[in-house]
Amino acid sequence: MLLRVLIRCLLDASALERTKPERGHQLFRVFFIAPDLTILALALLVSTEVLRSILAVHMIDTNYGEQYFRWFTILIIAFFAILILSVILWFVHHDDERALAMSRVTEPRRDRSGNEYSATVWDIDWGGSFRKSGFRNVILLTNILAGCCVVAYAGFVVFGFAPH
Repeated sequence: MLLRVLIRCLLDASALERTKPERGHQLFRVFFIAPDLTILALALLVSTEVLRSILAVHMIDTNYGEQYFRWFTILIIAFFAILILSVILWFVHHDDERALAMSRVTEPRRDRSGNEYSATVWDIDWGGSFRKSGFRNVILLTNILAGCCVVAYAGFVVFGFAPH
């Protein structure tokens, strides 16, 4: 998943340059990892069914006993709900809201021949970004919920399969 984010950044490297005003849109897309995390948690959760099958062949039950399928189903539904919520929040917000707030700054630079010049660059205004509903809903809320999916998966495995 992190390799995917790195590749996405490398493919859009020219749009991520500090001199490009569209940098805020591209960085916003890079930071939106909620669907990736949620799909990862879903895939890992489904893989626990294989682990349960292997244990069942050896006549070893999970710590959940008869409640395993109930908890498994609850987590699958919750993870799908968070995935759908992430996608809906992405589409509900207008393209202008799906960008980090950028501030225009002029900084001195030197070219290869040693001459100084002033360049206009775009820096992220984190305070302005936190005030935007698109950033709070799409980046913060969905990424936190997706992170909770991964933590819930880890808890499910630890409590369900670790020996007592």
